[in-house]
Amino acid sequence: MTTPRVWITGAGLATSLGFDLATFSRNLLDGRSPVQVVVDQNRDGEFRSPGCLLPACPVPHGWSEEAFRKLSRVQQATLFCCSAALAHSGWDSHVDQTRIGIVLGVGGEWIHYWEDNAVHGGDALYTSNEAESLLSLTQQRLGLRGPSTTIAAACASGNYSLALARSWIQRGLVDVCIAGGSELVTPVCRAAFHNLRALSRRSEEHTSELQSRGLIS
Repeated sequence: MTTPRVWITGAGLATSLGFDLATFSRNLLDGRSPVQVVVDQNRDGEFRSPGCLLPACPVPHGWSEEAFRKLSRVQQATLFCCSAALAHSGWDSHVDQTRIGIVLGVGGEWIHYWEDNAVHGGDALYTSNEAESLLSLTQQRLGLRGPSTTIAAACASGNYSLALARSWIQRGLVDVCIAGGSELVTPVCRAAFHNLRALSRRSEEHTSELQSRGLIS
């Protein structure tokens, strides 16, 4: 029995080098660096290290600016990427008639939520809450009807998501699957890496990863 071939038919991305494949590729091949000095605070005061900041995401087609900007930055990036991937592949007009699954590699989702909640005076870390997950939000807003799950594997989350999506398609569980991910580096995570001396000690802007001598988050 021949294993069905699986094709990547569309891509959606939110990066410091662009929000579409053409722009990202052009900036990458031109040698442009998104690395800049990021200033964070910890118990001992201010610290600086190289990092990449994500600009504001474009508003997906069919969304109002006001409604989209009410979402968190993480929710905006996730919805934009998934919407862009569907549009790029042409499946956005077939959502109702197609089993479209979704696999998100977003292991840092709740860390981000808890930190943001604490900054605004909340206590969600210590109490139960009814916050909607990124997976549920994305599946509902895009009208996806296939199976869904999240994967937490640090920097390998995106790769594992692609592998699981391919398996679902080959096994006939879905017709199409949105897959991908990112690791969310929050201020507390950056402070922990800083205290472990894992972050690059070079504070110059435009430091490349080869020059960094440490993590660039």
